[in-house]
Amino acid sequence: MMTYYGKDLITYPDGLSMAADWQKEFRWHWESKSQHEVKEAIEKHGLKEGRPNMSCPKDLLEHTGGLGVFLNLDEGKEIMTHFVSLVTGLKRKGDTLTGDQERTIRGFFDADAVSPRFVKRVLDEYGDESAKTTFFLKGDLPS
Repeated sequence: MMTYYGKDLITYPDGLSMAADWQKEFRWHWESKSQHEVKEAIEKHGLKEGRPNMSCPKDLLEHTGGLGVFLNLDEGKEIMTHFVSLVTGLKRKGDTLTGDQERTIRGFFDADAVSPRFVKRVLDEYGDESAKTTFFLKGDLPS
C-alpha cells in the first residue's frame, strides 16, 4: 500500500470505491512483477485464475458513510467505517459537535479493531481538539 499510494492513510466515500481501488492496487502489484515471479506465485499458491481473488464482507461493500483505511506496518490494513462523520467531527476542533459525531469519535477510540497507531495517525492529520471535547479532557493528549 505504501508503494502504491505513497501514504499510510487512504479515505473512500464508500465500500465499492474502496474495493475498486484495491482491485487496481492488486492488479498494479501483480503486473509489476516479472513473468517468472508471477508463474512461481501461481504455482506455489495453486491460483486457478492466475491471480489472487479478493473478497470483502457485503456490509463493508455496501457501506456509504465513508471509510478510512490505515496501513499499520505491524498489523496490516485497518478499516474504519463512518469515517466521514469522524473527520467532520474532528475538523470542528471541538466546536458544537453533533451527537452522531461524538458517538463516532468515542467509537473510534473504543473499537477493538482500531489500533492506537491508527488513532494517533488520524489525530495527527485532523487534530485532537474534538476528541478532548468528547471525553471532557484538558491539556495535551498522551503520545
